[in-house]
Amino acid sequence: MSMLRWLLAGALLAQPASRPHVAPPPPWVLENGFAVPLNPPNRVRAALTLWDGFDGDVFAGAAVDLNGDGVEDYIVIGRTEYCGTGGCPYGLIDGATGARLAQIFADAIVVLAQSTHGYLWLQSYSHAGAEQGLLSTHTFNGEEYVVTVTQRANQARLYRSIQRLRHYRD
Repeated sequence: MSMLRWLLAGALLAQPASRPHVAPPPPWVLENGFAVPLNPPNRVRAALTLWDGFDGDVFAGAAVDLNGDGVEDYIVIGRTEYCGTGGCPYGLIDGATGARLAQIFADAIVVLAQSTHGYLWLQSYSHAGAEQGLLSTHTFNGEEYVVTVTQRANQARLYRSIQRLRHYRD
């Protein structure tokens, strides 16, 4: 599995309300600057408000079927005032049930093609110094996403890898 690098960049891209965004096939990356506006159902909004930084009426992130049930799940980026040098909070919610699947603090999240218990794997990158970052792999344990591997990674190598990935909004 190749290592990945993400940099926060860009501006929020609005999508027409009449044409919802369709996620590209994995692998792809979601970063704060490449998120799209979301209009999640009330059960997803209610689940998000149980975490700090996810209240309000405006949501951005990605709507993608993580578990193959035909219902969009939500990867939502928290408010910018909750972001820091290591990234931003991301909340993952099951679109069918409103169950909270994970809260991940990262600069970016990559959705991978591999799956465990029917849910796609995720990788997160968090800045951890001038030349290093932490790359974590998250897999589903039957109830929620958990970190299964974390490794230190060279940022220059990760940056070259991320340039080859498609962003969620592309």
